Formats: sequence, structure tokens, C-alpha cells
Amino acid sequence: MSTSCLGIDVAQATLECCLLRETRRFRRQVPNTPEGFTALAAWIGQHDATGVPVCLEATGGYEEAVATVFAEQGATVYVANPYRIKRWGESALLRTKTDRVDAQAIAEFGRTAQKLHPWQPLPPAFRALRDLERYRRDLCATRQAYQNRRSAPGCGPTVAEDCAQLLAALDAQLATVDAQIGTLLTETPDLQQTYILLRSIIGIGHVTAVLLLGEIGDARQFQEGGQLVAHAGVSVRHADSGTSVHAHPRLSKRGNAALRAGLYFPAMTAMRHLPHLRAFAQRLAARGCAPKEIICAVMRKLLELIFAVLRDRRPYDPQYRHPRAQQAAIPTPTSLPHVAEGS
Repeated sequence: MSTSCLGIDVAQATLECCLLRETRRFRRQVPNTPEGFTALAAWIGQHDATGVPVCLEATGGYEEAVATVFAEQGATVYVANPYRIKRWGESALLRTKTDRVDAQAIAEFGRTAQKLHPWQPLPPAFRALRDLERYRRDLCATRQAYQNRRSAPGCGPTVAEDCAQLLAALDAQLATVDAQIGTLLTETPDLQQTYILLRSIIGIGHVTAVLLLGEIGDARQFQEGGQLVAHAGVSVRHADSGTSVHAHPRLSKRGNAALRAGLYFPAMTAMRHLPHLRAFAQRLAARGCAPKEIICAVMRKLLELIFAVLRDRRPYDPQYRHPRAQQAAIPTPTSLPHVAEGS
């Protein structure tokens, strides 16, 4: 167990830092900007702590820039689940919540907690694709909102005309983003090969494959399919205790909401067209499971299948049974499949 750790409480504009060195602690606040990262590195050097482990909370992306800087400098970086740190603070009887207290709690957690896995930044191409895919989703959600307003009964002509202009602008921007995604897939061999592997699975269309590429990133960060299932928040949460507490099992939903939403309809398609998933769904239906329960169970199976395809680097084969029986390399694609709108 390390006796030193730098804990960083990340906000959009600032980084509240707490450096633990043996029994001493040092504090510093810097802007969450490249200039702030440089000042933070200099401050760490003044305390002869260059290279100490760094622990941060996952904050929806605000932590990624500073975590990448430290990782590129060779430091061990941990990006921890905020829920774990919160529960750890409660177990330590922390009664105050401020940025300074949170930074110290994060540093203590990083110094004492077990089973933390070092964080590695996404390869630049995966990061670029993730940003484009999330931007595209935002554009689609905005477009749908204006489309709903324009088609609502009683929408006046002035609003309808403005919505039409905005929809045209959004359509043009969506076309630009789709072209950028296609170029990125075509010009990046690793992305292209992974994309084709995902498209080999029945039910995974272009939009879903790009979503999976962006939100899963490098599948090698997961050791087994269950970790990917937990990452998506599709794992089952049981609540049984004693003789009186027997709650109905539910989805944990502590994971990537975009993956859960994006896999719902592909799971329905896979359930209809993949023989082993169709048989699995039929067994669940025979037990009396509700339709949504069955779909969520199929989503878990589909994620495990996605993990196996990406782990073995071979396209989906419905006749494939033994995971180590064949080791033939996948054929090198000469061109991308036709990119069609929709999943």
C-alpha cells in the first residue's frame, strides 16, 4: 500500500487537490485548464512527489484531460466510481462535504482502497469517435424536439417556419458528422476492424456499432463479459435478507445509460433472429418472466456475445460452439460495409 497519493476533486472549472505524504497533507486549487495542469505539476515537484499515484472521481468527462496528462507523464492514475468513494467516506464517518474534504477523502481512498485498476486513456481515434457519436446523439435529440414542436397540434405558422429552418440546419450538421464518422472508420484500421466485427452480430447496425465503439472503447480493459455487463448497468441487483426481505430482482442501472438505451432495440432484433437467444427468451417466457425482463436478460447475453467477439477478434459465427476450437484470423476487409442510417 502506497503511503502517498494525490487526490483531486474535479469540477468543471477547478481542481481541488490534496497531496498526502506519509502523515502530512498539502492542498492546492488550480483551474481545470492546461495552464492549471502545468501549475499543478510544478507544485507536485516542489513537494518532491513527482510520480505519486493520482486518484480522481469519474465526473462525466471533466476528469479526462487532467487524468490523461498524468498518465502520459507515467504516473499511476485511478479513476474511481464516485459511488465507491461516497460509501467509503460514509464508512469513515465523514460528516462534512466540501471540495477540500472531498479531495482529502479521494486521496485517502486512493491510498488505502483495494482492487483499484490503473486507468489508461483511450487511443486518440477512439476518443475522437466517442466525441462525434455523443455529439450526433445530442443533435438527434435536439432535432426530435423541434420536430415534435413543429408537428404538435396548434403550432403557429411563425414557430413552424422557425422550426423548419432549424431542422434544415440540424440535418446539414448531422450529414457533416456522419461523414466525419465514416472517414474516421475508413482511415483508422483498428476502428475499421472492430466496427466490422460488431456489424457481424445480427441486430447490431451502423448506429449501434458506432455507439458501442464510442462507449466501450478498448474492450481489452475488461477481463470478462460480466465486467462489460456491469459497465452498462445491466447486471441484476438482488435484495434478499432474512425471512422478510425478498425484493424482486432489478437492473442495477449503475453504469452507462447510453449503452442500456442503445442496446434495447438491438436486443429485440437479436432475440428474434439469433437461434440461441431466441431459445433463451423462450425458456424465460416459459418460467413466467415479463417481456421487459426477457429483453433485459437478452441484453446481458448480447453484451457477453459482443465481449467474446471483440476479445477473440473474430466475427460472429452462429455455428461456433467451442471458444478455443478455432484460431483462424479474420479476413482483412477491403472496404467498409455500406453505411446506412438507423440501427
